[in-house]
Amino acid sequence: MAVDLSTADQLSSVVGAIVGLAGLALSVWALWRSGSGAAVEAGPGAVAAGGNIGLAIAGSNNRLAAPGAPSVAPASSPVNRSVKATGTGSVAAGESIGEVITGDGNDA
Repeated sequence: MAVDLSTADQLSSVVGAIVGLAGLALSVWALWRSGSGAAVEAGPGAVAAGGNIGLAIAGSNNRLAAPGAPSVAPASSPVNRSVKATGTGSVAAGESIGEVITGDGNDA
């Protein structure tokens, strides 16, 4: 089966356009699926995270004696959850929280 140059050119243009549209559709789907609509809100004096929190300290004049935060296991998949911490000293996380210190003048 022989195809002339003009027909091959037109056919390759159509195939290229279809592949380009499929790539665009896949990109839009991936962005939509990533959950970019999740909201993380923290009011004054509050801590919020869509994933894990190792150590959260909220308040005034707190002193941390030992350096480093407790280890928190990483999420098995990307985490993007909506969380809201509204009150002073409140802490909210979409996954796990290792340690929380709230209040004023704490020695930890």
